[in-house]
Amino acid sequence: MGIVMAVIMLLGTLALVKLRFRNNIVSIVLLSGGLWNLLWYGAFHVGSFWGHAAIITGLVMVFSAIHLFGFIKLPDVMNKIYAMCLFTGFLLYSVTIIQLNLGIPIIN
Repeated sequence: MGIVMAVIMLLGTLALVKLRFRNNIVSIVLLSGGLWNLLWYGAFHVGSFWGHAAIITGLVMVFSAIHLFGFIKLPDVMNKIYAMCLFTGFLLYSVTIIQLNLGIPIIN
């Protein structure tokens, strides 16, 4: 599921940076991934590093989706902040996936 979350975060980053990627389907996918991360994985793994990472990235994905839907109007600088946070989450997940595939120890 980490690969799916990494792809969703990268898609959300592109939607926040490039205007042509903005549409309701991207926002729905971002919202769904964020809610799954936040309410399912994060809620059941609160005491672990990955539970905390899921809660934080889930919150960012939900707020980004709400922002992309246009329910709340925020300054344009928020696009950059949300994009940086999503890209940081993407890097965390993707580097960890690469480490797992190479057999390098990761954070438990």
